[in-house]
Amino acid sequence: TFANINYSGVYGCSINNGIPPSDVSNGVNIIVNVQGCSQLCDVANPRGRITGNTNLFLDLNNNPDPVCIRCFFGDFNDLDLYSDTTYLITSNGSNLSPSDPNVIFNSNGSVIVNVPGAVFDSSGDVVNCHSAMAEAEGREDFEYIITIEPLVFLDPLLSAVGGVDGIVNGTVEVVEGSDLTLSCDGNSNNTASLEPIYQWFDDSGNDLTVIANEPPHNLVLNDISRDTSGEYVCRNTLDDNPEVRMTSVEVNVLYPPKVLSITPENTTLIEGYILTFNCSYDANPAPNVTWGQNMSSIDTSDPNFNIVTEETYSLLEVTFANINYSGVYGCSIDNGIPPSDGSNGVNIIVQVAPDPVFDLTAPSNDITSDSIKLAWTLGFDGNADITGVNITYIATSNFASPHSGFEMVSGQRTEAIIEDLQPLTTYE
Repeated sequence: TFANINYSGVYGCSINNGIPPSDVSNGVNIIVNVQGCSQLCDVANPRGRITGNTNLFLDLNNNPDPVCIRCFFGDFNDLDLYSDTTYLITSNGSNLSPSDPNVIFNSNGSVIVNVPGAVFDSSGDVVNCHSAMAEAEGREDFEYIITIEPLVFLDPLLSAVGGVDGIVNGTVEVVEGSDLTLSCDGNSNNTASLEPIYQWFDDSGNDLTVIANEPPHNLVLNDISRDTSGEYVCRNTLDDNPEVRMTSVEVNVLYPPKVLSITPENTTLIEGYILTFNCSYDANPAPNVTWGQNMSSIDTSDPNFNIVTEETYSLLEVTFANINYSGVYGCSIDNGIPPSDGSNGVNIIVQVAPDPVFDLTAPSNDITSDSIKLAWTLGFDGNADITGVNITYIATSNFASPHSGFEMVSGQRTEAIIEDLQPLTTYE
């Protein structure tokens, strides 16, 4: 159920059912390798040498590897000065005997202990190293106590320099053209026995920095453009530990607003139609939009105006166009990131029926026995070229035929002669 080095050897099975001959299998040689120790025992590796009282941080929940411990006494450079190291291992308040199957004492003066579960399954377990030779010589450092503590390995901590307000709810805002430094720091109670590894990645998994072992690990973004927006991830691992911890930050690049277009273009329409303007733009954050008519802000309380503003566009609807809504329209936008921007002006002409003529006269010296000359002044043209003047007349005395008529005067003329009238007759 749990193979350790004590279970190395030649295995086989023999069988007997009382009817000779019995039988036996070939031998199977099993070698149990002890590798991947949480604490290295290589005497050439200083990190593997315990030379004093210390806490040993183990991933008690996730790391199935044994822990290898070696204590040295005396001159650090003379590893053989005291070679009689003994170990007393206390787990869950009980001392483990040297014959315990979960403990392997090596000839090089180290000890290998199964973890987790079998031995080191709780905080506060102890390994006591002792050298009788060092104690006999009166050395103070003849005994070391290694206390086993659970490894706390959490997601890395991030900070930012150069943003608007630092990192807020996982997002940092920065103005386009600025510089931003993202820092990744460890969040572990152990950086001595397990070396930390840090690296930055973008949201596509591309590595942005080389591997670093000393926190904080910085990602520097200079002269930021809006294309820099996105998610950035710092990954933190500890060597000999399979877990990966990571923390991400969303970089939101703010930039000034820009009007992309306004529609329709210059337009002429007839009174009563619905008119809709569309002002599209690019901005981050989304801008405040102001609509104007003839260089003044429109009256938003006017029930004839309806405005709908979204993140990338704003609509201005004139629900009933009349002559009062003729003029030059435009949109201006501002999001607090200078400079603001505004659209070109769009000229809207609403056409209505022309006003009646006025100052209609019939000079007496231009009246004959069968004709009359009329003169008038044209009124407001209704924002369209006048194509003609209609003249109707009816007799109000001497109703001889013809007693009424109709004349159309083309163009923008201001006089006309009406002929074939009845003499001695009054016309209106």
